[in-house]
Amino acid sequence: SSNHELLHSRAAEWRSDLDRAVPLGTSIQDAKAWGERKGISLQYLETKHQLYAIAERVPETGLNKLVCSEWAVVLKISFSGGGVSESNEVSTIGTCL
Repeated sequence: SSNHELLHSRAAEWRSDLDRAVPLGTSIQDAKAWGERKGISLQYLETKHQLYAIAERVPETGLNKLVCSEWAVVLKISFSGGGVSESNEVSTIGTCL
């Protein structure tokens, strides 16, 4: 088997934490401060008005290891022109061939 269950549970946990700690209307500074408390470095993508970070890496342990070595839980917080958050997104990406 692979680590997909672990990956999905970790992504769900990050989503829950993000939605609770960075509700819509949060400032960029407060969102970055939350990231620092969680030990993640949220980078501000000026052109997209987004904070972006890889929150956690989950190694692939199953048969997929030949194709994908690990998976990452990615956080994106989008901001309005006024500098307050308007959406949170949690996704997963693989480091694959």
